[in-house]
Amino acid sequence: MGPICCNSKLAPFLPGHFQFSRNSENAVSNAPFGQAGIAAIPWMFISMLGAEGLRKSAEVAILNANYLKERLQSHYKIAFSDVKPRCSHEFILEVADIKKATGVTEEDIAKRLQDYGYHAPTMSWPKLISQKRNDLQARTGGQMTLSCCFFSYVMCTA
Repeated sequence: MGPICCNSKLAPFLPGHFQFSRNSENAVSNAPFGQAGIAAIPWMFISMLGAEGLRKSAEVAILNANYLKERLQSHYKIAFSDVKPRCSHEFILEVADIKKATGVTEEDIAKRLQDYGYHAPTMSWPKLISQKRNDLQARTGGQMTLSCCFFSYVMCTA
């Protein structure tokens, strides 16, 4: 949807447009009002699911993410687990120790998950050498899908 706030050092790089008064010479985007396409995803969820379906989808996402987190914590280090034992709809796997011991990187794991038919997790967010597990399988998958996703993660580092 666009930047929310920034400091004065980043201000010259905010989206700009030649038709407006602000200088857009250094802007990283030429979309003065942000990227409208990003709003289509939540709009589709809201439109297709309705209020009750949206609530159910959120509940399933939270349950599934916590299920995967619990199953994977004996195979991966889970970031911030010492702060909160539960997660919302996503969690972060730290793979720095695996990379150091085996040479297997977060990108290797992401590519292998795609080989197994799973959407690759977001990588290097917010920590380097980590993966954020947040995808449609975690939101909508049943027990079999989640178990297969778990075994796929385990096989990535076996």
